[in-house]
Amino acid sequence: MLLDRAGNRMHTGRYWDTDAKKHTSGDGPGGRAYSAFPIDWDADGDFDLVVGTDKGGIFLRINEGTKTKPAFAVKVVAIRSGQMKASVSRYAMPIAADWDGDSRWDLISGSKDGAVYWFRNVGKTGKPLFEPRRTLVASSRRDGRGPQNSAQVDVADFDGDGDMDLLVGDQAAETSNGKRERHGWIWLYRRSKARVVQVPPGVRQRGERR
Repeated sequence: MLLDRAGNRMHTGRYWDTDAKKHTSGDGPGGRAYSAFPIDWDADGDFDLVVGTDKGGIFLRINEGTKTKPAFAVKVVAIRSGQMKASVSRYAMPIAADWDGDSRWDLISGSKDGAVYWFRNVGKTGKPLFEPRRTLVASSRRDGRGPQNSAQVDVADFDGDGDMDLLVGDQAAETSNGKRERHGWIWLYRRSKARVVQVPPGVRQRGERR
């Protein structure tokens, strides 16, 4: 478990205490840390952490040390999106990627209901500033034509055409022949020539399970 610069366990308010073997609540914004993504937030040459929580909040833990000797801040700070705190419905799993090709990394996050959101960075190097979130993939839990639960995202030039595509992993439960089964799909959303995401129906690729 990572420690902050004061030697405390790093968490966002609720965590699994490995010594007491139970969930423990401590000082923090609330919710369990659900994901962590390393990014040089302040452009000082070391990795900071963008943290998503099970309640949907997205937070920042600055590395106040160096690249080889990290010393993370004692407190996590809420990342803002427009005039509000950056968040999704639940289960935030943000990554950093230059989604719009403007040479500034943005934040992209999945969510509990399968939707995927884009937080566009309009700030400067070392001083990120995010616009209100935009929906890249709408929730499709009711019709089954897209990601279902707990969407996890990655961005890559999947088809080698020079722009970024979106990969989304999910988990779902389906009833087939009277038997309820859990599975995980990988959905692919390719960019169109207009550089927008083609949402439904996407491509569901069997054979990849979690």
